[in-house]
Amino acid sequence: MVKLSTFLLAAALLIGFVLIVFALFYGAVSADFVYNAGTSATPGQYQFDFAANAAGGVAPYLYVWTFGDGAGAQGQFVQHIYTLPGTYTVNLTVSDQAGHKVLVSKDVTSPPSNLPTQAPAQPTPPHVPAPSISLVAVGVILLGVAMGTYVLLRKPAILKRHFLLVAAIIIILTIVAAYYLVAAV
Repeated sequence: MVKLSTFLLAAALLIGFVLIVFALFYGAVSADFVYNAGTSATPGQYQFDFAANAAGGVAPYLYVWTFGDGAGAQGQFVQHIYTLPGTYTVNLTVSDQAGHKVLVSKDVTSPPSNLPTQAPAQPTPPHVPAPSISLVAVGVILLGVAMGTYVLLRKPAILKRHFLLVAAIIIILTIVAAYYLVAAV
């Protein structure tokens, strides 16, 4: 007959493992983009530089852009020249390797209200927190607590004989959990 403590430890291990797998491989993708407006050598044409970033899901990501004037592009960093004045809706669709997709839209006005006097630098991609990354931290914490409890209650001899190994595992799990908790911010 299985003791309740053994059952609870096994349940904590299983739940921790499932949370980690779900968050890393089945979690949603989130994305965002920024842009800089620049000048063009041709009067009446304005070049915009776009930079995107994505998180969550299964990398690598596919970035597909439409610029609202019939043109499109692919890539994390792209440029586009608008030849007519107006407000355009720029759409970015990001897909991951598991087939998850997210659509981000922003309006861009050409010509820009504040015309730059020089070509702007390539915009820095925005920080995008992964939507389910804190689940990884919770899963790692559950795994660590379950394994630590098992060692302390069931196999105290392991702790005596392999103290450095047990301490290293606890430290590694703590670092991984802390990393994923900080990455979620």
